[in-house]
Amino acid sequence: MRHYLYSLLLATIVLIPFNTWSQSLASKNKEELLKINEKAIASENYDLAIEIKNELNKRKTIDEKIDHLNLDLKTALAAEDYGKAEELKKAITQLKRNKEKIELLKREKQAAISAENFDGAIEIDKKIAALKNPLPKNDRPLSAAGEIDYLINHYDKELDAFENDGKYTVFKGEQRTQMMSIFSAAQEVYVKLRARVEYLTAEEIKGVHLGFLPLLKVSQDELTISKYRNYYLENTTKKTSYTLADKIKIQIDFYQQALDKHPKESENYDATIDAFKTQIKNNNDYLNRVNSLKPFEVNIINMVFPIAAISLDIPLDRETIIDYFPYPN
Repeated sequence: MRHYLYSLLLATIVLIPFNTWSQSLASKNKEELLKINEKAIASENYDLAIEIKNELNKRKTIDEKIDHLNLDLKTALAAEDYGKAEELKKAITQLKRNKEKIELLKREKQAAISAENFDGAIEIDKKIAALKNPLPKNDRPLSAAGEIDYLINHYDKELDAFENDGKYTVFKGEQRTQMMSIFSAAQEVYVKLRARVEYLTAEEIKGVHLGFLPLLKVSQDELTISKYRNYYLENTTKKTSYTLADKIKIQIDFYQQALDKHPKESENYDATIDAFKTQIKNNNDYLNRVNSLKPFEVNIINMVFPIAAISLDIPLDRETIIDYFPYPN
């Protein structure tokens, strides 16, 4: 039960930042971003430089992106790299199709504004943004839609368990109400994402995946678990195992980034920030006594580490993958 509830807490935590981490850059104009980028490069803060590059790329018009791809296409053809040329031609064709869809969506947005359907206009803006920035191919065993459906079904079952099968009788009063609220809020998030799954951003798709993995881990769905185990094993590029200290440092970085990037206007901001600070404090404590940790503390570190690594685009090693998704006995 402790293992299950901790995974649920983690799944809830990773929901918090994935849709909002880039908002501080989004508020800057192009000139401000270029100045920040210069300072980032000068100080060798390449993670920030990459974020700025991605933000600037989002702001390019589709025509600008097509022009850029056409230049790349000419270069590929000149180098007789026909495989790359074919990929570029497909990307150009897709962007041209997206441009047509965007024009239709703009008209729908104007109609929504005229009808004072401002929530509808916001959702259309999200669809337009997704079409301007086509996502990289997702070759995971389940699509984003599949992972979202899995999560929605999970929360359906858990909410039903509160009402019918007595699984959560250990929770009483306010604690029970809070747990049900967490389940309902998580399910609501995923239902909304499912409604616009074709227009999700890369950050949202990663957030879905980070919410999905902890719940898959504690499930008894060995078929799906084996698919994800094999997927990560086949794609790992890390040959050597991470030390316990390595894992703790990566988790500190994970929570620190969440702390730094969480928007102040978000709901429950103070409680969320306190949660991130607590995790940083706990992990610094683990690091200080890394050679004398208790078994349950090591288990917690090993359970959180893959989520932190994937969030930060750090490759997993074989040992971590098998520990997170162990082979059945």
